[in-house]
Amino acid sequence: MKQQNNNVTRKKRTHFQQAAISLSCLAIMAFVMVWTVNSALAGKNMAVSAGSEQSSSQTDSSENKPDNSSSSSKDKDESSAKDTSGNEKDDSSKEDSSEDDSSKEDSSEGDSSKEDSSEGDSSEDAKPDAKKDDFADAVFIGDSRTVGLGMNTDRPKATFYASIGLNVSLVGTEKVITLDDGSSGTIYDALKQKQFKRVYIMFGINELGWPYPDVFKEEYEQVINKIKEIQPDATIYVQSILPVSSLALSTNAIFTNDNVNTFNEYVKQAAADTGAVYLDVASCFKDENGELPMEASTDGIHLIREYCMKWMDYLAENS
Repeated sequence: MKQQNNNVTRKKRTHFQQAAISLSCLAIMAFVMVWTVNSALAGKNMAVSAGSEQSSSQTDSSENKPDNSSSSSKDKDESSAKDTSGNEKDDSSKEDSSEDDSSKEDSSEGDSSKEDSSEGDSSEDAKPDAKKDDFADAVFIGDSRTVGLGMNTDRPKATFYASIGLNVSLVGTEKVITLDDGSSGTIYDALKQKQFKRVYIMFGINELGWPYPDVFKEEYEQVINKIKEIQPDATIYVQSILPVSSLALSTNAIFTNDNVNTFNEYVKQAAADTGAVYLDVASCFKDENGELPMEASTDGIHLIREYCMKWMDYLAENS
């Protein structure tokens, strides 16, 4: 009897468990179905929304797009109007063409004026700066003043054949120049080594004590002619004797500006008689009294560097 009750109880428990399991399965199935339906509805709504947005964008695009048909008809109307007034069109095009040709001619004239202006600028630019003249083609001949010029010049390419105490009587006899081969020679010997385009000569300061200035002039002319013979293609520049200051009197009483001015007249005449170019270098060194400025020299005769530079600049600007 007791065993039967246990079997009944076990069966009831089994039925209860089966019912619980069935209900759980039904609940799961219901959840799955509800989730599936919701997902389907959500996808449909998204598709509808996307479709409406695309339709809206197409509508906007169609509103912004120009009406080709109206534009085409307008073009046809304008073309028709142009065709019916063909003569006016031809005349107008001719006038436009003539105006274009005229403008081209004006432009051409403008370009031509620009070219002329450019040529003018280039010619000015091509003009050399006198102070940049390096005197590479020039030789300087003279006495101690020319020696000082060579020592203080800023034109290292220039050639200097000069010697202290040299005068027009000694140019062809005194061997005061070291030649290219290392031997000693005269000014004339040195000039035979190379051809120059410019020759600058200055003599006279050592001849101020000569009692016969006409002899000075005659010998100066001989020097010029000999140099022209050796340097036939060169331009010969004869420089005036530079003024002196009162300090020069302490060296010798012959060093006065009156004496300098007198001898310069003979120098000028010697240049004229031989066809040389006379350069009045003295004019750029005279002060208000016609003398060499005191600050220009330490002995009243030979120039300091600053005034040697002025000397070279004067030659560059005037020869």
